[in-house]
Amino acid sequence: MQIIKKLIHGRKASPTPSTQLCSSSPTVTDLKPGLGVNAPQPKQNKALQKAIERHLDDLPTGEKDEFLCGVNEITEDLLLSRIKQYDDSHKSRSRTRSHAESVQRVLRCIDRFMASITIATGANPNPASIVVGVARGLLDVAIAFVTFFTRLTDMLSRLADYLGPLAQYTLTDDETVVQHTADAYGDMLQFLRQARRVFLDNGVARRGVSVFTFIRLQWSPFEEEFEGIENSFRHHVRVLHEYANAAQLKISQEIMSSILSAVWEKKTDNFGIEKQQFLRWLVAPDFEARHLDNYDKKHPGTAEWIICTNEYTRWSRQTGPALLWRYGQPGVGKSVITSNITEHICNENALSDGIGIAYIYYDYRHESLGDHRRVILSVLKQLCRQVAVIPESLLSYMRESRDPVSVATKEYYSLITGHFNQVILIIDALDECP
Repeated sequence: MQIIKKLIHGRKASPTPSTQLCSSSPTVTDLKPGLGVNAPQPKQNKALQKAIERHLDDLPTGEKDEFLCGVNEITEDLLLSRIKQYDDSHKSRSRTRSHAESVQRVLRCIDRFMASITIATGANPNPASIVVGVARGLLDVAIAFVTFFTRLTDMLSRLADYLGPLAQYTLTDDETVVQHTADAYGDMLQFLRQARRVFLDNGVARRGVSVFTFIRLQWSPFEEEFEGIENSFRHHVRVLHEYANAAQLKISQEIMSSILSAVWEKKTDNFGIEKQQFLRWLVAPDFEARHLDNYDKKHPGTAEWIICTNEYTRWSRQTGPALLWRYGQPGVGKSVITSNITEHICNENALSDGIGIAYIYYDYRHESLGDHRRVILSVLKQLCRQVAVIPESLLSYMRESRDPVSVATKEYYSLITGHFNQVILIIDALDECP
């Protein structure tokens, strides 16, 4: 997901955070149903409202009042700002955190040294191994403590980066998008709950935050308490992104279909009666039906990866002759991938008169495709649909009621392709050519 980063810092933290969150707390009934009159702002963020309602339902009774006390500060922009204030305030007052970076470097260096000693004592056990084991355990405890607040701050920043994009998702009327966005907001509220416990004790600023954290880490490591929340958040954001992409793809296809229909109608009006007659006379294998059949088998998002490969990108940017060759075992979906590439190229160049596009789908079951003239005839017919005027030399064959196969020559192929700046020819299942 491409995201415009918007790190929310919130209001400037006071040197000492407030020791009491609020003087009076709204009751649970004030908030529900629908969050009532004391609902968080802005009220139009339905996803955040859903997340708050769920979070409130999951809270123990003892935490509900504390949560409701600060619920009006929970907005899509300031969701994490209060925690950042607590974190900034603690960082400015804590002597431990002011030297954390230097201490981390020293401990990491010792950790690498201890790893070598551990290997050595493991190969030759002796009473000194006990001392090494104790030292190793103390080192791990020290590293976990020194890095705790750095990791907490980094996670806070990463989550804050998503606030802006998540707010954009809530502007849609799609209930499924709102639901997935609410899941992501729910993870943020869970992070908010766990982080508040670090700095607050029953709504009051905790004394000795560093000491409390050191003791707490002995039975509740950072990975156990916070990384699970971030993993859940990333999963929900990924699901939201995939669903939104699929919905956008559907809308884009509908719009493109309308554009293509309009463009085709406009071109058809200019073809004239004789051009329509010529195309009907030019009887050739119908590869369009095979293309649509393969494309209809594709699930949303399937085979999109190939469009993003370096090979495809380099090939698509070539202005001169270029070949893109894809191969694979039978039945792995090459024809579906080909149909996806064909559809992508057709949509990308739908409004370009200077690019001609034709495709061939070989099938060993159709022996008629063994006549290369008929295959060339199909390519000519596809390209003739895309030119404004059929050359007179071709029209003369129809007027004389000659066999359409007689125009399937290199000469007429060059004549038609000369109407374009570039011609893209897509061939599927070349190994099945009869």
